[in-house]
Amino acid sequence: EEQETSDFGLVRNVIEQARFVKTQGIPMPEEHSRLLRDFINIILFENSPQNLLLRIPDENSQTIAASVLAGFLSDEFGDDAIQNSINRRKPLQISLTQNKKLQAIISKIVNCFEKGSSTETLLPILDPTGGDNDDRK
Repeated sequence: EEQETSDFGLVRNVIEQARFVKTQGIPMPEEHSRLLRDFINIILFENSPQNLLLRIPDENSQTIAASVLAGFLSDEFGDDAIQNSINRRKPLQISLTQNKKLQAIISKIVNCFEKGSSTETLLPILDPTGGDNDDRK
């Protein structure tokens, strides 16, 4: 049985891989970067009063922040739930605990970029508790 990957999952994976090869001088793919930023903006608009990406100064940093957040969202809720939310332009069905966790991660990402921190500083943000991230419904 073949399983289809969502558009969100494909774009997230492309950008995740591009972040690794970027260190070798290969630029981020522009179209995929824009799509990922758009996907994250839809999710944030529906789930958060803050607009994460508009608070970050440049598109490259916005793409990196979107990639970090996309990884968290994928781990926490699954690509299919995220794609469904994007397609319907409806909020993710999340618990109060998950929403608090999402808001905390958004704040940490924004603070990282506002302070001019390096992208390596973002890596521990994905699991701020050091514990299990799997609170999926």
